[in-house]
Amino acid sequence: MGCAHARNFGAFATAGKIGASGVTGRITMLARGAFGAMTLITEYDAAGNRIRWLRLEPATDGRAVVLVEVDERKPGIHREMRYEITPSELIAVIRAHGVALTAVVVPT
Repeated sequence: MGCAHARNFGAFATAGKIGASGVTGRITMLARGAFGAMTLITEYDAAGNRIRWLRLEPATDGRAVVLVEVDERKPGIHREMRYEITPSELIAVIRAHGVALTAVVVPT
């Protein structure tokens, strides 16, 4: 006799029953929103001070990705610009304008 369950494995979850041979059921994708941050470009002056950088980070509610551009090239001036896009819109832009790379299949 198995027991009904749902287990979360990162962005995926399984739904089904645990039987003698393991989990039976289907794998579904759970939408969790944007997570994590990434620095894209960092520019330094001759003295090694960071003067300009761009990074991607999630919006506070996780529903959007924010491109943050910080510019301190002019002494005493800190300029910060923010651009927001949904994760699905960002994926569509990359698929439409990015260069497709050859996929590598790794046996599991």
